[in-house]
Amino acid sequence: MRQIKTFVIGLVSCALTIAFVGRASAQSDEGIAKVVAVTGDARYFVAGDTTPHPLKVGMILKAGITIQTATGPMNYVDLVLNNAQAVAPPSPSPSEIAHFQPKVQQDGIRIFENTVLAVDKLNRTATGADIVTDTELDLKAGSILGTVKKLSPASKYEVKIPNGVAGIRGTIYFLSANGIVRVLSGSVVVAYVGPGGNVITQVVNGGEEFNTNTGLVTPIAVNVREILIRGALEFRIFLTLPVAFGPTDHSIIFIAPERTTTSISPVSGDLSAAK
Repeated sequence: MRQIKTFVIGLVSCALTIAFVGRASAQSDEGIAKVVAVTGDARYFVAGDTTPHPLKVGMILKAGITIQTATGPMNYVDLVLNNAQAVAPPSPSPSEIAHFQPKVQQDGIRIFENTVLAVDKLNRTATGADIVTDTELDLKAGSILGTVKKLSPASKYEVKIPNGVAGIRGTIYFLSANGIVRVLSGSVVVAYVGPGGNVITQVVNGGEEFNTNTGLVTPIAVNVREILIRGALEFRIFLTLPVAFGPTDHSIIFIAPERTTTSISPVSGDLSAAK
């Protein structure tokens, strides 16, 4: 009996030692979001403070902030996650758009006009064998376009919307607060509250559009797909150097510089051409 007890104690001690070594080898740090492009006007708020701060290219942001873009199609912000060396690339050429091959090179987020996005969590843990990330965003209003590299099995990337949450893995996606989900590549799992109050889960695959208000899955329109491709390509060369570890008043009136562009309306999720 004493030998068995000694053996069990030895096993427990060994397990505790392995667990301790595992924890010691795992290094956690707070992720970052770098502002690589600001077109028009945008501002951000720190949790617990209603004072608006202007967003500028080059800023390094941490979790706990809320970003708000101004009204009008010339107002948007581009963020790159967990790469302090990222810079904005040139606009894609017509040839690049025509020969687009879905391949995510960087975790990027384009925050379209008239959008309110809270960055709730940006955690990174180096386990020695992999990098485990936990990204949680809250899309309170408007719309975003995101590119997400393939995640490790233990990683999580979620975007809350007013009536649900979207789980994203290795995907190029468009998401609006009014329940429009478009996926260029990969897939998105949406869990939302249906008309009867029941929670409904829907998988949206590459090339598909899903509307939580109607429950319909349809192919992405050709003209909308081109706009999504253009946005996705603008995250293609952000990774220029090795990755470095490292109640709000929503009324805004801004005047943006004039130029011709095409955008996706953040409110309806529809295409709109602006000048």
